[in-house]
Amino acid sequence: MKKILGWDAPQQAGSLKKFKIVFDQAGFFDSSWSPANIQPNNSDIVEGIIYSLEEKDLKKLDVYERYYERLEVEVVQSQETSIKAFAYYSPDSKEEKPPSKEYINLALQGRKFLSPGYLEKLKQYSVIG
Repeated sequence: MKKILGWDAPQQAGSLKKFKIVFDQAGFFDSSWSPANIQPNNSDIVEGIIYSLEEKDLKKLDVYERYYERLEVEVVQSQETSIKAFAYYSPDSKEEKPPSKEYINLALQGRKFLSPGYLEKLKQYSVIG
């Protein structure tokens, strides 16, 4: 995130209930793999990082995440309180394909914000490369 914004934004763990992680997008420069997306699913949770950002930061992210749209969601913080946040997603689902090894490794860098079970789930995905 620092590479995109130019500063270290405050971070905390967060969970997005009633969504699941899917890999159903065309790879940006290689169509053999897929980056992550989220889809509504009443029985699942997506874990990740909540970044505290300003509107100017979101505009930078909008450019970086140009293949996605901003979606207002409610996320649960580690204290079990809910806050409004934005997630990036693509409403245009495509064929599901495995993520690249590099892409999963990037997600795994956030391990200190993920539960052991969710971390294991990410490690179980088949990857390309």
